[in-house]
Amino acid sequence: MTQQQLTTIAQRHTGFDTLETQNSDHLDFGDIAVWQLEAALKDAYDLGRQKAETNSMAGLYEQAADLMAAMAGEIEAAADAARNGEANLAIGTAVPCEEGIQRVLKLIQAAALLRPKV
Repeated sequence: MTQQQLTTIAQRHTGFDTLETQNSDHLDFGDIAVWQLEAALKDAYDLGRQKAETNSMAGLYEQAADLMAAMAGEIEAAADAARNGEANLAIGTAVPCEEGIQRVLKLIQAAALLRPKV
């Protein structure tokens, strides 16, 4: 969360133009209602949570992509074995990828659950 985002939240809910100290009582102090403070804190919390969820979502997609890349090599090796008439080797190489594919699906589903609420 950036300082600008916090300042925008403060402007929206408290009427303060800035969160910087201005060394002036009438600019640095003011009355705000409890519900204004609550709304500002809630917006700041939601913004932070959304950023954390987005980072987690990206991490899950990156894990899925890495796993897919690793499996692509294994599947290519299975195809090579099949082309060379080594069916047992091809199957033995490709079958473990089934578990990897299930893992990729679970990672993608978990990432989808983290999408920001609108």
